[in-house]
Amino acid sequence: TEASLEACFKKKGNPNNKSKWVSILKKKKIKANNNHNFKIQTNSIFTHIKLNIFPDGGVARLRIFGEIALEKLISVLFHTT
Repeated sequence: TEASLEACFKKKGNPNNKSKWVSILKKKKIKANNNHNFKIQTNSIFTHIKLNIFPDGGVARLRIFGEIALEKLISVLFHTT
């Protein structure tokens, strides 16, 4: 089984078919009944994360850890830069 992550930024509402998703984690091999930790380096701001599983299957839980970049988010939302 393999998994990948994609992310997008949406000012309002939920992503739709016009949303631009970017790959933040390329396909990685994963095993059932195991914890998998991946470090992702980016300076981008995201509001939504999408988990892709190959082939389709179940995932018990997905935990995403990160930092809230409040000043950067405010400048993007209100064009203060």
